[in-house]
Amino acid sequence: MIYVDAHKILKSDKKVQTEIVKVLNKVAEIEAKTQKSFDELAYVNNELLRISKLVGYNMALFLPHYFPKYPKDTPFSLKDRPFAYHFFAPLVGMTLVIMGSRQTGKSTSISARQRMFAHIFSGYKSLYVAPMSEHIETYKNKFREIEMSFRYPVNENKFRQNLQYKEYPNKSIIEMINLYTDVTKVRGKTYAEVIVDEVQHFDPSFEPELMAVQDATDTPSNIYAGTSTTKDTMLQGKWEESSQGIWVMKCSSCGHWNEPTIEGKVMDMIQPSGICCSHCGAPIDVRDGELVHQNKEFAEMGFIGMHVPQIIVPFVVEDEVKYNKLYFKKLNTPEHKFFNEVLGIATEDGDRELSYTDVKSMCDPMKTEAMYLQQVQKRQYKWIVSGSDWGGSDYDARLKTKESYTTQVILGLKPTGEMDILFFRRYSGMKYEEIIDEICKNLKLYKVDFVGSDQGVGQFYNTVLRQRFPTQKHLIFQYVRGECAELAINKNGTNMYLLNRDESLSSLFMAIRKGRFTTYRWEDAETYLTDFLNMMRVPDELVNSGRTVFRYRKHGTKTDDCLHGLNFAFSVMRMLTNESLYGNVILQNVMLQNMQPGTSPIGRVGVISG
Repeated sequence: MIYVDAHKILKSDKKVQTEIVKVLNKVAEIEAKTQKSFDELAYVNNELLRISKLVGYNMALFLPHYFPKYPKDTPFSLKDRPFAYHFFAPLVGMTLVIMGSRQTGKSTSISARQRMFAHIFSGYKSLYVAPMSEHIETYKNKFREIEMSFRYPVNENKFRQNLQYKEYPNKSIIEMINLYTDVTKVRGKTYAEVIVDEVQHFDPSFEPELMAVQDATDTPSNIYAGTSTTKDTMLQGKWEESSQGIWVMKCSSCGHWNEPTIEGKVMDMIQPSGICCSHCGAPIDVRDGELVHQNKEFAEMGFIGMHVPQIIVPFVVEDEVKYNKLYFKKLNTPEHKFFNEVLGIATEDGDRELSYTDVKSMCDPMKTEAMYLQQVQKRQYKWIVSGSDWGGSDYDARLKTKESYTTQVILGLKPTGEMDILFFRRYSGMKYEEIIDEICKNLKLYKVDFVGSDQGVGQFYNTVLRQRFPTQKHLIFQYVRGECAELAINKNGTNMYLLNRDESLSSLFMAIRKGRFTTYRWEDAETYLTDFLNMMRVPDELVNSGRTVFRYRKHGTKTDDCLHGLNFAFSVMRMLTNESLYGNVILQNVMLQNMQPGTSPIGRVGVISG
C-alpha cells in the first residue's frame, strides 16, 4: 500500500474539500434524526468509506462521526493537533515511528485509532505493547475513556470486554500487554498490527520474538511511539530507519520555513510572546504546517517517521497557561531534559559499562587467531567452550541496515586459570544451513565438546543442532530478568536453563575490567570487541517495590551479539571452575550430569551458547 499524506490533500485540494464537506453534512443530517432507516445507515457507512478513498483511506475523517462527544460534548476533532492526521493512515505493510515529547495527545490518538479501526475493519487484530505495567494501566484507562464515547457500544455480555482484552461482533480483537523482563506473554499469539509504545524503555532484543506474532498475516502494520531520551534507545534506532518527517511551518511575514530541530534553531523559535520565526522573529501559526520527509526514499518504502515536539501542538502553545509553563521550562530546565521532554529530541548516549581502554587491554599485540589455533592443536587448554548468540535476519534490504547476527565465540581455559578468547566470528549474508555448517566446522576444528544455544529466535538452529549432537551435549539457555537466581533449570524442555541476563552480564563486565581475558591483536579483533561497547547501563525501578536497580540495554542502533556469545561461554567456565554462578552444589551436579551422564563435577566440558 502506498502512503498518502491526507493532511496535505485536505489542505490543498479544493475539489476534495468540497466533496468531503458535502458528504459530512449529509451524514450529520441523518445522524441528527432520532429514528434512522436501514437504508440511511447503509448510506452513511458507504459514503464515509467512499470519501476516505480520496485521502488514501485515512480514517481521520471519521473521528467526528464515531466520537460525537469527545472529550466533552463536542465531536472529536484534530483541529488542535493537525499533525495527528498521519496517525490514522491504514499502514498496511508499513511502519509509523512517532518520536515525540510529552503531552502531545499521542495516547488519545492511538487509542481512538484502535477503537475506530476495530469497528470499521472486520477481523482487525491489534496488539498494544508497552514495557511497564504502569504504562499499560495509563493506556487502558485512556482507551476506556475513548471507548465510552464511541458511537456504537458493545454488548459486554456476548463479547469479552475486560480492560486489557477486547472482542467485537465483527471478529476484531484488541489486546494490551506489557513486556518487561521477557517475551513469554506474546508467544503463540497472532496479530496483524503491533503498536509498541514507550519504545525508549523497550529492550530491542525482545523485538524479533514480538514481531513473530505477525508471521501468519499478509497485512502487517507497525507503530513505534515514545518520548525521546538518549541516542542509544530503540526509539532513536527506529527513527533513524524511518523517513524522519519534520512538521515545518512557513512564516507569513518573511516566507522562511521553520523546522523545530536543533539545526533549525528551535530554541530561537520559543519566545515570551509565543512560537516565532527563527529568521525574522514574527509570530507563526503552528497549525499552518506540513510534514516534510528528510529521507524520501524511506517514505516511499513505507517507513514513515514523524517528530512531534510540544511546540507544534496548538492546544499547548495557544493556551496561555500551558505556554507560560513551557517557556519557564526553557529558562530553568537543564537543556538535555528540555530537549527530551518538550522538544522530543534525543541527546547524548547513556552510560557505557565498558570503555575502549577496557576492551583494547584484552588484546595481545603479539597474538593472532592462527597462533591460538596452534595452541588448541597442542592441547594447551584445560577446557574449551564455545558460545553463540543466534541472530535474526542479518540484513533487511528494505532498511539498508544491519539488524542482528549469529555470532560464535570460542574460549579456552589455561591450567593457570586465565582465559584466552581463541576465536570470534560473525555470520552475515548467509543462509541458515550455511551458518550451521560453519559453526559445526569450527566446533570440530577447535576440539569443542559441547554445544548450547538460546531459546529466543534460534528454533531452526536448535532443531538442526540436536540432529547433529546428542541432546545431553546441547544446552539451550533463555535469558531472564528480575530478582531471581543467576542460573536455574528451565522445566520447559530437556537440558534447558534460565540465565539471569543482568546478573551474568555484570559478572562478565567485572571479569573484563579485572583483565581475566586475553585475545589476539586489536587490528583483527576490533570489529568484534566494539560490540562490547554497545551495552548501556540504565536505572530502572522494580515493579511493586519502588526500589531502583540497574539494567543493561542494548544500543538501539548497534549490535551486541559477540558480547552475548562470550557471556554464555564465560558462564560455563564459571561453572566448571566452581565459581559462585549457581550458589547451589546440587544444581551444579545436576547440570553436569545432564551435559554428560556419569561425570563428576571435575571433568572436561565444552560448548554453550545462547
